[in-house]
Amino acid sequence: EQSFAGSLATIMSLAMEVHERKKSDEALRMREEHLLAIIDAEPECVKLVAADGTLLEMNRSGLAMIEADSWHVVAGRSVFRLIAPEYLQSFTAMHQRVCQGEPQTLEFEIIGLKGTRRFMETHAVSLRYGLSGAVAHLAVSRDITEHKRAEKALRLAEEQYRSIFENAVEGIFQTTLDGRYLSANPALARLYGYESPEEMIESVMDIRRQV
Repeated sequence: EQSFAGSLATIMSLAMEVHERKKSDEALRMREEHLLAIIDAEPECVKLVAADGTLLEMNRSGLAMIEADSWHVVAGRSVFRLIAPEYLQSFTAMHQRVCQGEPQTLEFEIIGLKGTRRFMETHAVSLRYGLSGAVAHLAVSRDITEHKRAEKALRLAEEQYRSIFENAVEGIFQTTLDGRYLSANPALARLYGYESPEEMIESVMDIRRQV
């Protein structure tokens, strides 16, 4: 009886251990599914890249940015093939530094599978994955194409304004509310007999200081 009782106790103990492990495994599985759901719903691109550049994981937003209809289209492909040629060197250098354990930030341009170019801003860190503990590059990247276009449009507008300002035949100037010159174009300087706008503004300032 004692032997039977001891065996029963052992079996019950093992059964409880198995039950607890199953509960733990189920809880872990649910947490993993929850995390994956959150990552997949993230509006930015989340990707995991192996040290050799192979794409290991990418969420739904990332797939849309690179114009992939599904993960299977790009699974196992090299991320370097998506980088615009003029940015490949800087991206490769960043990737190597990340895999060496240095967090990195970079702006670069990609070319999607259907030919669309997008500017991206990425924040990347190293991550060990799998049973082997191999090093990978984990990154969150956002599409900054519209921001870049707005910057370019503003820069072009400023250049056009500067060209008009500098080359106008009429005198143009900017002043503060109390009449101090902020800028003047060459035509105005010539009108008042000065060699340059800078000389004219300095002369006016001298006069104001004397008054």
